Amino acid sequence: FPSHDIRGVGFKTADNIAQKLGFLKESTARVKAGILFTIQQSTSIGHIYQELATLKNLAFHLLELDPALHTSCMKQALTQLYNEDKIKLIHYKEEYFITTSMLYHTEKNLANKFLAIAIHPSKFSVDLQKMYQQLETQTKIELHEQQIKGILQCFSSKISVITGGPGTGKTTLITCLLDILEQEGFTFKLAAPTGRAAKRMMEGTKRFACTIHRLLEFDAGSMGFNFND
Repeated sequence: FPSHDIRGVGFKTADNIAQKLGFLKESTARVKAGILFTIQQSTSIGHIYQELATLKNLAFHLLELDPALHTSCMKQALTQLYNEDKIKLIHYKEEYFITTSMLYHTEKNLANKFLAIAIHPSKFSVDLQKMYQQLETQTKIELHEQQIKGILQCFSSKISVITGGPGTGKTTLITCLLDILEQEGFTFKLAAPTGRAAKRMMEGTKRFACTIHRLLEFDAGSMGFNFND
């Protein structure tokens, strides 16, 4: 059942071909492909992990199988995928989550990289007390307490994540942060995952921003970057 092995062949195409060739709807190969496709669909909307019960329900629906009749097929397919190291099972807060092994290792490697950056000593030092006083008295933009904490966090940690819905002040925080960087004589680069995000960053901060691929000079020929870590 080649939908996850052959580039350009999606699950639905492979499923139609397989059923015409005589594959049973409850065949283990078909259920395995359906599970992997379900995880893939989940990741396309931003979820790395899928809760196990939810994943089963979505896969049953995709495969047009009855949970009451085909529970053993689902269990067997999940067991085989796990034994083949194609999926990982995560136990967290009394719940079980499923992801692909590739996504699991990608996230783990990313976490290790973040940890290495976070614990590596910084070559810059900033007087946080002085900066706090400046933020309270000298900034042209009125900041609330959480924004001030966010800016100070950026200067006290190697990696910071600023989150919040639309209108919560993320762009204001970043703009104020950049003003301080310029006042202190720091150089910086602004980058975003997509061209649209980079454009919005430029519009919000009135400073040049580009995609991460452009910043690191992605080379399509070698499928790598001209700048390393």
